[in-house]
Amino acid sequence: MNDYDQALEDINLIKKIIYKAQKDFSGISNFFLGVALLNAFFVILKIVSYTLITGKGYDAGATQALISIVRYKNISLMVFYVMLYLYYRTKIKNKMDNFGLALVNIWGIIFIGIGLFALIISNKNIDSVQAVEFVSILMGICITALLIKKEWILIFCVIISGFYMFALTKDITFVVAMNGESRVLETMSSIIVDVMKSLGILLLYMSVRSRKHEDRANTGRTK
Repeated sequence: MNDYDQALEDINLIKKIIYKAQKDFSGISNFFLGVALLNAFFVILKIVSYTLITGKGYDAGATQALISIVRYKNISLMVFYVMLYLYYRTKIKNKMDNFGLALVNIWGIIFIGIGLFALIISNKNIDSVQAVEFVSILMGICITALLIKKEWILIFCVIISGFYMFALTKDITFVVAMNGESRVLETMSSIIVDVMKSLGILLLYMSVRSRKHEDRANTGRTK
């Protein structure tokens, strides 16, 4: 074997080591997508229930069915959070991806913790539940943004935090449904939390996916 062939073998060995050491973002990105779609689903159900209240009234069968689903969403979310966490934790662990495992554990603690807190508090103090949700998810997004080196996401966090604090101090509410003289109100802070739980997590999914493609491109340049 001449020096040229030996050099090629060394290069191939280095490429293999780099590829194995490269962080695999596929598992954690799909976890974020699942959580974002799950939360978006319940937001859509809530919007549809408001539409039915206005159009058909409270007593309509479809309205009552949707209201019941939305009312018990905390239990449903808790079950789905645990299922998503266990599934993707096992999947990522089998790939021996310590980075992805650390991230899914962080978010598992956040979402399962939020779910438990919501179940314990229930409807006794909705504002406290929303505040815990917002702060927990905000911290999770910031930590993840730093870990995946997407610092620009921090700008999104600062902007939405400003809107949230403004909504809390001004106590802004919107009429989201009407039935005769009855009105259904929703606070601006509640809407912002819904945005964080759906669009905010979807933003993480897109950022993690883009980081995955960037790493692949960088690996390709080393070939």
